Amino acid sequence: MAKSASYNKDTFNVVTRSNFEAVLPHVIKLLEKASFVTIDTELSGLCTFRSSRYSIFDDLQQRYSKLADSASSFALLQFGLGIFVYDGEKEKCTCSVFSFHLFPAASPGQPERKFAMQISSIAFLAEHEFNFNATFNQGIPYLSRADEQQQLGRVDNADKEKPAVIDLKKSEDVEFVKSVIEHVDKWVADGSKGKLFLPPCNGYQRLLTYQQIEAKYGEAFYMVKERNPDGAFCVSVTAVSAEEKSTLQAAEANKAVDKIKADVGFRVVIDKISELKLPIIGHNCFLDICHVYEKFIGRMPADLTDFKSKISDSFPLIFDTKFLASKDPELALNGSYSLSDLFKYFEGCREDLLYAPGLQKNLNEHFHDAGFDAYCTGLAFIGLAHKASQGQSLDPLKVFEDSDHRNKLYVMQSPYLAGINLQGPDTEPDRSHIFLLTGFPDTFKSSQLYDALSKVTQSDQFSVQMSHGQTNEAYVSFKSDYQFTDNPVIAQMIKKGQVIIEGQACRWLSFEASRMPPVVLGKRESDESI
Repeated sequence: MAKSASYNKDTFNVVTRSNFEAVLPHVIKLLEKASFVTIDTELSGLCTFRSSRYSIFDDLQQRYSKLADSASSFALLQFGLGIFVYDGEKEKCTCSVFSFHLFPAASPGQPERKFAMQISSIAFLAEHEFNFNATFNQGIPYLSRADEQQQLGRVDNADKEKPAVIDLKKSEDVEFVKSVIEHVDKWVADGSKGKLFLPPCNGYQRLLTYQQIEAKYGEAFYMVKERNPDGAFCVSVTAVSAEEKSTLQAAEANKAVDKIKADVGFRVVIDKISELKLPIIGHNCFLDICHVYEKFIGRMPADLTDFKSKISDSFPLIFDTKFLASKDPELALNGSYSLSDLFKYFEGCREDLLYAPGLQKNLNEHFHDAGFDAYCTGLAFIGLAHKASQGQSLDPLKVFEDSDHRNKLYVMQSPYLAGINLQGPDTEPDRSHIFLLTGFPDTFKSSQLYDALSKVTQSDQFSVQMSHGQTNEAYVSFKSDYQFTDNPVIAQMIKKGQVIIEGQACRWLSFEASRMPPVVLGKRESDESI
């Protein structure tokens, strides 16, 4: 993928901290003309614990909770953005594509930000030649709206909320303060001329310095953390009038505010998309949307309904091309839902679908680069619209904007869920044919459990999935049309809530009952980190 010092409409634009300011005005202008945007993300990991892996038996709240945990734990390393404009004269879309390398802002005096890395995810990115140097060395900073407001609040309250006075008890603290006061006393005796650089100190000692000097000299000095002539951090002291001190403090606050505004960084792009209410297109993008919320809006809400309301306030129209593809009879029959499958499906006619001659001439297939994947998502969106309209339209918004598929996200590895509806009620599927089985021998694998259960029930009309993080817990799913009353053994298991497997009494619960808090809590193994 070609590197770019500034915007180039005929290539994929790689954007880092070094060229972000040069590229940003072009991005803003393109967004102001855009019909829709496509997004993709590359992440430092997917799931934190074994129990947070996806299960086909997750309900929507459970799945959302797993995705919210993932978005809160892992870093967004690269953000792909495709900006598509429908050209009425050509009756085709044009596009510009960007790969933004991101790295959260590290702000002195602010809480340290941390993120997790999942080895398999990092190895996967490395295998696909992901440029980690561009991310870690030149990543564009960003702050969420919530973090920005929190940091601005700290600046605003800096002089209003004084920390509690530290009681000097430790001998080393007493000696340190004694040395500081001696330095200041000598400087005052010499006329308190110029600026006094106190000995280098850490954050705790800096707080002691402020408090003890103010205790002795009141508001006579302006004190601030800065580097001394040798480059070490220390406290500098300057004798000032009340008016001068107020001016210096205001300048210091303005400098802090400017730093926070600069740290907003890439979020300017997200804010513009939100301001313009541009339709967002992703592929299998439930997790991508969660990261957009967590990284650029605020902390993930605990409740799915709350999340749906808040994400819709910022982005009122979202399409998921995997959800759209799953509703296409031909593609559904072939199970061709992956982005690479859709790219190959429409690749032969991409010049008919999209007017971007320079870009497509320079196209270099590079899946799992966020920019390339955003381009592929746009091509899939246009192709699916063209297919759905039976070749009558290449304007995907005209085809899909009023469809039942708007604001519906695909839920992967979940055959029982129809998707998530961001702007309406979700329908939970009938799971009366699913049961939770617990208490069987710890050594059992799924195949052994299947054989043992088949022997007991005299039935093979079911499947078994072991629970993540639990050695003797599994879900048993019968065919949806299975008649339990025709099998007296299973009917008794349902009635008693129990089945005997190899002489061991095991609990047999309906799916609904398994979601309720148990009456007696047994000891559960803690999550094993992966």
